[in-house]
Amino acid sequence: MTYFNKIEKIDFKNINLYIKMYNSNLRFNISKQKNKSNLSFSGKKIWKQKGTGNARVGSKKSPIWRGGARAFPNTGLENYKKKINKKYFKYCYKNCFFFFNSKKIFFFKLLKFRNISTKNFLFFFKNINFKKGKNLIVCFFKKNFYLSGKNTKYFYFLEPNYLNPYYIMSFDKILINFESFSFFYNYFNDL
Repeated sequence: MTYFNKIEKIDFKNINLYIKMYNSNLRFNISKQKNKSNLSFSGKKIWKQKGTGNARVGSKKSPIWRGGARAFPNTGLENYKKKINKKYFKYCYKNCFFFFNSKKIFFFKLLKFRNISTKNFLFFFKNINFKKGKNLIVCFFKKNFYLSGKNTKYFYFLEPNYLNPYYIMSFDKILINFESFSFFYNYFNDL
């Protein structure tokens, strides 16, 4: 079912920039290398400056030598964070949401789960014809519903305020509960 206006053409360039920003913000620095001051080799000159026919060498710490230091090492202090402004984020979000609305975004009515049962959870989604793949369920969590489905292989859970263009692009199907529909309706009316 489609409740929003369709967008005929998606702006992949801007969405690609958003996804690059999202991935770089997830990244944290674990790469560290040593420069000449961090190495513990001897400072002795390996051979004399002149007369050997070899190139002049100061020490084994040189970046040219095997086991030597890096010329411009990663120190572990690099910052990979990127920023985009709020209007740009909302533009990408709206573009993704409306374009994929008929293709991968579906709405469903959540039944009340009296007890925790993965079997009932899978039966519920089997009845509405959802097949294997990466499916994202967007809803305000109900305890029994969440616990019934959290150990399934093909379903992931997310609250509506955490949905973004990255998730819309990376999942095969996005299932949105009717209760969270009002959240999206208010969000897109503010744009």
